[in-house]
Parts: sequence; C-alpha cells; structure tokens
Amino acid sequence: MLDGRERDGVFQTEEAVHFIEATTSRTQDKARKDSKKLHQAVVQQIKETPLKGARGWFVTAEEPTADQRKEVERTGKGQVVAVSFAQFQQSVIDVGAYLSARMNHVFGSVLDPETKQPNPATDYVPITLESRLGADKWTVRQICTALQRGERLVLTGQFGAGKSMTLRQVFRDLREDYLSGRTALFPVYVNLREHTGQIDAVEVLERHARKIGFDSPASLVRAWRAKFCILLLDGFDELTALGVQRATFGRLRTIRKRALEAVRQIVRETPPGVGVIVAGRDHFFADEAEAEDTLGLTGRITHLTTCEFTEEQVVQFLRRQPDNNLHRFPPWLPTKPLFVSYLASTGLISAIADGEKFPDAAAGWDYLVDQICDREARIDSRYLDGPTIRKILGRLATYARASDDGLGPLRPEHLKRAYYEVCGFEPDDQAWLILQRLPGLVIYEVEEDSRKFIDGEMVAVYRSSDLVDFVHDPMGALANADFTDAFSQCGTSIGHQAVAIAARKLQYDLTTPKLHSLLSSVANSSGLNALRADLLLLAIHLKLEIPFPTAIEGVFFQPDTLEIDEDLPDIHGVTFIDCYFEEIQLGESESKVMPTFRGCVVQRLLGRQSADGLPPERFIQTEINRFEVVATTNASIRAAAALTPGEKVLLTVLRKLFVQSLGGRTEPALYRGLDTAEKQYVAPIIKILQQHELVTLMNRGDGTVWIPVRRKLDYIRKLLANPSSSDLLLGEARGLSA
Repeated sequence: MLDGRERDGVFQTEEAVHFIEATTSRTQDKARKDSKKLHQAVVQQIKETPLKGARGWFVTAEEPTADQRKEVERTGKGQVVAVSFAQFQQSVIDVGAYLSARMNHVFGSVLDPETKQPNPATDYVPITLESRLGADKWTVRQICTALQRGERLVLTGQFGAGKSMTLRQVFRDLREDYLSGRTALFPVYVNLREHTGQIDAVEVLERHARKIGFDSPASLVRAWRAKFCILLLDGFDELTALGVQRATFGRLRTIRKRALEAVRQIVRETPPGVGVIVAGRDHFFADEAEAEDTLGLTGRITHLTTCEFTEEQVVQFLRRQPDNNLHRFPPWLPTKPLFVSYLASTGLISAIADGEKFPDAAAGWDYLVDQICDREARIDSRYLDGPTIRKILGRLATYARASDDGLGPLRPEHLKRAYYEVCGFEPDDQAWLILQRLPGLVIYEVEEDSRKFIDGEMVAVYRSSDLVDFVHDPMGALANADFTDAFSQCGTSIGHQAVAIAARKLQYDLTTPKLHSLLSSVANSSGLNALRADLLLLAIHLKLEIPFPTAIEGVFFQPDTLEIDEDLPDIHGVTFIDCYFEEIQLGESESKVMPTFRGCVVQRLLGRQSADGLPPERFIQTEINRFEVVATTNASIRAAAALTPGEKVLLTVLRKLFVQSLGGRTEPALYRGLDTAEKQYVAPIIKILQQHELVTLMNRGDGTVWIPVRRKLDYIRKLLANPSSSDLLLGEARGLSA
C-alpha cells in the first residue's frame, strides 16, 4: 500500500525507486490502468526526492503484446517500461552469471576424496532422507518442490552423512528447473562457515557473492528481496566458536543463539513465500523448538534427517567407482557416504573385506587404521613410518576434542604442533607435504588450509591413543606440557567407541589399584576433568570399581548414553559437578553403587516418569529436561503388554546391538537383564538374526561377540521406533511364543 493505493511491489536501489505492477492479463485496458497508476507514483516520488530517480515497471507473465507496449509507452510517458517477468528479473540480476559462478565454488564439505576438488566426478547416489519422526521418506525432488512452494525445511545429520551432497543436488535440480524455464526461481547456496562473525543478512549475501566471484553483490540482495530466489543455507553448526567452554545448559543455548545471529536475521528477513532450507549437524540443538527459535523459523517447519547408506545404496555407490569390484563390505564399518567414498577412492575396502580375520569391531578398526597409516608411509618411506603417522593422528584427535563434534577443524599450527611433539623437531618442506595429506583428514576450509576428521568412529580409534599412553606412562604424559594443554582444552568425554578401543588394549594392564593411582595423579588438576571422565568410562567398561572420592567437573557427555543399570560396577565415589548429559538410562541399579550428580543438566533421562523416582541423595540440584518411559528402554520393552515374550526379547536384543553398542556385544551381555523365562528365547532369536544377515559372529579370547550389520541400521531403527505386527522379523519372534 502506498499513498492509499495498493502496489504489487516497491523496491529501492542506490540510484532509484522502482514501482512494480505485475499481471497475467493480455488486455490493453489493463496496461492503461496500471501504467497510469505507475506514472502517478513515479511523478510523486520525483517531487519528494528530486535527487533520486524513479521508474515504473509493467510486468507481464509472458511477453507483453504490441497493444500493451504501445499503451504503456503512451500512458507512462517514457517513465514506465513494459517487460515480461523474465526480462524484469534479468534487469534486477544476471541469474546466469550467478549460477555459473556458484557452480565453480565449493558446496559445504563436498570434495572429491582423490582430487580434493569441489565438484566430485562421481554421480550423486540418493541417500535415505526421513522426516524427524520417521514417518515419511523424502527425495531430492520432493525437497525441490517444497522449496518452490515457499516451504521452510531443516536438514540434519552427522558429519559425512551426505547433507552437503544432498543440498548440492537440490541446487543442481533447482538450477536445471530455472534454466529449462520450469520455474522463475533460482537457488542461492550459502556456505555458512564462510560468514563467522557476521550478524546482518545483507552482509551475508553480499560477502557470499564476492566469495564466489559474482560481480554484483547488490543485485543478489535485490533479487532476494524481490522473491526471485530460494535459499539453501548449509552448516549452521559451523558458526559456533571453536573451543568455547560451556558450563551450563542455559549458557550453551545463549552461545548457540549468539553465534547464529546472521542465520536468524536472514531467515526472518526472507519474504514470506520464499523457500528456505537450513542444514547442519544433528544433536547440535537440544530439541526442535530450540532449533526453530535459534534459526528464526516460524510457522510450519519440516525437519528432515539423513541416514547412513543402506545395503542397496552401498552397492549402488561402489558400482559407480572406477574399481567397481564389489568386495564384501565389513559389517562393523559405518556406511556414511563420505566415509564409504574415502575407502573406495583409496582402495582400502578390499584390504578389510575379509571380516573373519578380526575378533571384533575394535580389532577391525585397529587393523584398518594400521593399514591406512602404513599405506601413507609407503608413499615416501624416508620420512615417517606407519606407527609414527598414527601417533601424530592420535594427538590431532585429542586436539579435535576441543570442537563441538570432536572432528575439528584443525589449523596448520595444530599439524605442526603434533608433528613436533611426536618427532621431536619441526617439520621441513617434505614433512609438510605428508602432513597435508594425513589419512582420515579432509579439507575443511580451502582458504585457511584447515582439516577435519572424516568419521567419528575412525577418529575414536586415534583418540584412544593418548588415553592408552597415559595409562602406560602417567608420569611421562603429565610431564608433557602439550599433552596436558591438549586435554585442558577438551570439554567432551572421549566416547564409547574410543573407550572400547582403549579397553581392548588395556584389559590385562588396568586393575582397581592402578586405576586409583591414575585418578589420584590427576585429582588436583582442574584442567584435566576430561581425562578423569575418560578414566571413569574406561573403568565402567572394564567393570572396575571407584569407591574412592573422584570429582568430574564441567564435562559434556554426548551423544553417548550413560547407562546406570545392574551391570554398573560400584562407582559411588564419583561425583559429577556441573556436567551435561545428553541421555542417561537409569535401570534397576541400587543407589548405593551409583555416582552423584550435583548441579548437572540432563537432557533426557530414560527409565523414570518423574523426579519422584530418583534417589534424592544422588541427584542434587540437577536439572532434568525430559523424562521418558517408552519402548526405547529395555525395561519398557519387556513391560509392554501387547508384545509376546519372543517379540520382547527380539526388540531388547536389537536395542542392545543397534542402539547401545554398534561395536558389538558379548553373548552373556545379551542375556543380562532378562528373567529366567525370557532367557530361553535369546539363542533362537540370535539364530533368526543370523538367518536375516542382521548380525555376524566373532570369536575372541574372552568369548563370543555378536556384531550388528551396519547396513541394516536404518531398518532396525524404524522397527524399534514402530514395531509392526506385519514385520517378518517380529512374526518369526512371535512364532517362538506359540
């Protein structure tokens, strides 16, 4: 509305004010009325701002007719122009030039594993995209259609799970739609990590334009304001400052909100009806409500999440590789697209295809990492051998724990420090070349030459190295300033996978007296809380008691679940102070062996309905955001009245294998927590799982270990979330109770 009259559009540039009337009509009368209205607005504007120009635009969906052009020229008196929508859009921005420039710039973390270039030669393999509730599967085409309708979406997933590859394909499809004339909307893909510190939406778009080499940043802003584009914002998690120490849940939310000010502004200022998709790491926000508030999203929002490759997708991907021999993919390996791509491009899949040689997943990972480091050393054996490369990566993995996801980024100075600490001297030019191509690291920011670990489970193998070295030589480790400094920067616990790797190496070396000695050696070091947390998790894994006082302060335990159940050793001496837990599962463990939580924050507590069910002497001034007693805990599965005993045992075993420990479970652990009647179903359930190729058997010195087949993870999680009576697996388990 302007001067009491409705206008289709008004926008200003530095040089002029533009008035727009848009129509699908082909009549001369419509041209006469609109051009008269536009001319009056132009004349009025020139009177008010004589030093600034004004122009009217009569915009038609298709090419204006000859009569319309003649009428606009007559009525508009040279101050109104008749154009088609395509012509008008081109006068605002050169879309072709933008799309061309954008195609030559990196898309998020998408890089060819071999060439390191931003446009991998391998075609996109569609991955599974689900709505957050798991109710619907989405395709790239559906995302494009939703964005063209003006919908708002959030896409989350782990690093390397295919978020950027998916968004790049969305960009390509939207670009093709625009160039073929199927839509007038063009995509704008912004790497958010390139905009740290910015708080203004216009600044983000203008810097984005300059970054990709588009020579008219102001025109991109005008196109955005005029509803000509669709926004693809990739990497909201990469705007949080590296190494921020977060003591309380409330401060964590504040830090996230402050870091994402630019994203919030650009989303809020994007005109209604313009499609927006924002992507980033999962587990970054506490819940969807915080995500929407922090990102500035309102109204109906669709939350999507990426999944690991399914078995069919792994096969499809490997078939597209130059060496497409379909080796048997080990069941314990993660199937995140970036990781599978890395293994395929380095030729390592064939080296680990024979899973029978490994007693468990930890042994498989150990072997794989040794193979990777030895392969790198063979490129030039004059400088570094495989074990030395592995030790350098171990220290880098500890440095990376200072980041939110534990993967990095790692700057060149980190590489230099790690090399010096392991080798004892500064890297020369040849050593720098080796550091630039360290295995398991991918380029994060080309301009800053930074790196990031490719996979969370792979980095866990490296991460365990410093913990093992500390147990073997605590005094030597504590005397090393770089070791203590690296651990003082860690805000997050080491993680279950790293603990499993370390436990495998230390199972015959670590005893309760030695553990007491180790914890005593770091008891008074305020900067080594993360190291104390690592030792605690190692003790729980090896069933070692901690009855003596041990304080752990300000550590984040995420995303792993802390299980406090009947298998918990006596760790009543442990007190968690101001710690954050993403999830605690509370079983029937006696409170006298439990640790104490003082001033902590727990995002989810499984196994209790309310705080009334908690021992007050163990939970002191601790904030619990959500209690859950649903079919996501073993106890609640067994309590479900609608399930037969066979179905209950099946779901309990699947949860132990696919949710609680992807690294495998010993056979006795599958029986734990079941009553005598339920235990008789375990052996036939395992046989059913073997027949369906859901588990594989590994034998090691201390017994049988069952390994979940990672390619089936997607199917199992759906089954656990929504057990269906028509499912074949549940049907066979039901038959056991007949």
